[in-house]
Amino acid sequence: MFSSPPHPRRRFWREPQAARPSSACAAPRATRPAPALWALWLALALAACGNDPASSSAADTAAGDALQAQDALSSDITSSDATGGDAAGDATGQPDSGPAVADKPLASVDPPAWVTPTGWTAAVHYAGTADAIGAAIADGSFVPPKAGTKAYGKVWLDATPKSGVMGPFGNGNATVWLIGNVNVPKDTAAIARLDRVSSIRVGAWRAPGDIYGHGKARVPLRLKKGDNLLIVRGRGGQKIRVTLETSDAELHLNPLDWTRPELRVGHKDPSWLGVPLLELTGAAQSGVRCRVMESPHWKGTEVALPGVAPLGLTHASFRLEPKAAWTQQQADDKTPIPVTLRVESLDSDKAYEHQVTLSVVPADAKFRQTFRSPVDRSVQFYGVVPPSDFDPSKTYAVALSLHGAGVEAKGQANSYSPKDWMYVVAATNRRRFGFDWEEWGHLNGLATLADATERFGLDPLRTYVTGHSMGGHGTWQFGIHHADLFAVVGPSAGWDSFYTYGGSKKPTGPFLRPRASSDTSKYISNLGNRAVYVIHGTADNNVPWSEGQAMRNKAAQVTPEVQHHWEQGAGHWWNGDKSKGADCVDWPPLFALMKTKTLDPVELSFSYTTPGPWHADRYSYARVRSAASPLQDCKLVSAFDGATLVLDTTNVRTLEIDVKALKSKGLSKITIDGKVHDLSQHKDDAPLVLGPTTGKRPGVHGPFNQVMHTPWCWVWPDDKPAYGAYASYLSSTWAIIGNGQGCAVPASRLTAKIEADYNLVHLGRTPEEAGAPAFARWDKGGAQLGDKVFSGAAMQLIWDTGTRLHAAIVAPEGQESLLWMVIPFSSRSGMPDFLVWKGSGLVAAGSFDADWKLDPALAAGL
Repeated sequence: MFSSPPHPRRRFWREPQAARPSSACAAPRATRPAPALWALWLALALAACGNDPASSSAADTAAGDALQAQDALSSDITSSDATGGDAAGDATGQPDSGPAVADKPLASVDPPAWVTPTGWTAAVHYAGTADAIGAAIADGSFVPPKAGTKAYGKVWLDATPKSGVMGPFGNGNATVWLIGNVNVPKDTAAIARLDRVSSIRVGAWRAPGDIYGHGKARVPLRLKKGDNLLIVRGRGGQKIRVTLETSDAELHLNPLDWTRPELRVGHKDPSWLGVPLLELTGAAQSGVRCRVMESPHWKGTEVALPGVAPLGLTHASFRLEPKAAWTQQQADDKTPIPVTLRVESLDSDKAYEHQVTLSVVPADAKFRQTFRSPVDRSVQFYGVVPPSDFDPSKTYAVALSLHGAGVEAKGQANSYSPKDWMYVVAATNRRRFGFDWEEWGHLNGLATLADATERFGLDPLRTYVTGHSMGGHGTWQFGIHHADLFAVVGPSAGWDSFYTYGGSKKPTGPFLRPRASSDTSKYISNLGNRAVYVIHGTADNNVPWSEGQAMRNKAAQVTPEVQHHWEQGAGHWWNGDKSKGADCVDWPPLFALMKTKTLDPVELSFSYTTPGPWHADRYSYARVRSAASPLQDCKLVSAFDGATLVLDTTNVRTLEIDVKALKSKGLSKITIDGKVHDLSQHKDDAPLVLGPTTGKRPGVHGPFNQVMHTPWCWVWPDDKPAYGAYASYLSSTWAIIGNGQGCAVPASRLTAKIEADYNLVHLGRTPEEAGAPAFARWDKGGAQLGDKVFSGAAMQLIWDTGTRLHAAIVAPEGQESLLWMVIPFSSRSGMPDFLVWKGSGLVAAGSFDADWKLDPALAAGL
């Protein structure tokens, strides 16, 4: 997907960190764990149980981190008449995840029928006291109260919807429990819209809602004949919407929430279309074919999705290959271009079609560009502002722009005026709120830059980063952690960290390292060779001006090239007559500075600190392949006096030196940590690698979330439906908050091809089935690490298989509700290599050593 530019140090693939609020926390927290682990458990509880920044004064926060190596994304693409691009694949046109799927007859599906829940009641719960409602729901003793009565310590209110919505109830710090009933004449599937909802339970089944209430997400449910109790967990201070429509389909596409490109006049490049796919039967679907049907406009293509969890939601990827370039007439006439999509699986009886239309825009217009993510093979998009007076013979600069919370990438692009010397590329944080440009948002920003650089032939030495609000925070994050990529760092209305903006407490113990990158200004010394331009309104009532001032002053301590503009009396978003775009982002002096700055492809004097190679691993000619200790930062200090190059390292276990880059500077020797290395002994294309190449290494380093930084697949035993339900919840959560694709298969459908192409996350499988390391054991009674036994405890951990990461998440038999206490997709849920917990709290957590061995000194609770 990305071919390296013509100089050695420019690679965009790095590694990750965290996501958005989790949607459920089923088990009651009746007692605190031991004091030594209380701070750790608090961090776990906040990550898993909804310390939701969107409901606090820090309303501009949301939830991301890095990639290492690209999988062969084309390996599961097939095409009936592919002519190039990345549409390589099996010429038979069959999915790569199992036996061939014969063409199924096309289903004739009745239109969905609305069903109306009745009898809604509500109760409001505030943190700080035990939630008796949640406890009763978790242990199965809950009895629905009537409106006007008091039960479980709460007064229950009539919550009959008005104009389709309920509430608001309480304020933004409250949890709202809503209880309703829906009666249906037969067993049926349902498609649910759940706006401002964390989760819903129907019987024993639970599904996530759309906490932000975008109005486009839909999740699958099953309703039994007769009455069905609905238990909804929502946010206080918000209007909540719950609607249901029944369906007799097996698979359903939801084009309301699609990720689409805009077609450009004069272009016929392949692109991608993403559409949410709902599994409605209640049984896993495997060998799913996602097809674009041949038509006058399109070649027929096919993409395989190995599996969808029972009642799971995921994003299906469709490959678009035009037969001819789009014309100006199509743009002038605003002719909609139809695309017929078809899905079917090994387990479905029918094929299901849906038609969508795409628009054609002029060649010089701002547009939406899609690409396939190397993280999860989902379709993502970015907004593009092409250069004015485009000249195909020129090589253009690029500004990566990062949007604020609630803003989408095309809207961000629309805030900029075209420049005759550069592209502006507005990445998406996977969602409008996304991941605060950390963890998966961070990964998506880097992937966007890589795709745009290759696609448009951009100059990697004239690359800049800017953004507003949450995107201003992202600008600091990207500019500081990837200082070798950006010649100018230009945040507008940006903030330092969750700790300075929002007042979150810094994590401690084993949680400190996997979330270290969030402490942005701690690493600001990386900007020593960079130019910085800070923009802020002095009357900003969202992100205080003090955030911009503090970061400007910290930057000025490490680099002399710091400029700023304080817009007097301006609020969070402001405009004027200085720019043809929005002044607060399209600020002319910022872009004038960019125009004067280029990167040195091989800097020889620098100081660079990274929280860990899993997050960011290189500067100039040097790359940290692994850390000696997982508990410390890694540091590179390079000095050149005109004749001698000296590199000193701290906490670097394995180091990689780009010999070709140094030779391009006329250097034949380098002194590393006091030892002289003769570069003439190395072939130009062979890097110098010092230190072990086994153990923790690029892409196989941890912490836990790294297993989900390249394509992964949830796998569970066929005879343990509770884990299938958990896989469904994880997949659906990832689809809603991460606009993501989640492979999920029962163990009986796990193939060698899936094992080769995906990191596996084993849910409820035995240690032997999962291939777990010898020191990690678990059974129906609990978990064990080394000699330490944790009766009645759940556990999650990652390990090295020799080629990639695998992980396991397990709970004792009969206590599967513990699983829902840890949902990894939250912007502040970066987790260490392993966790062990009970209903009362966290009991152990830590990192494995550099050789993937268990060391009690690197953990708490062992």
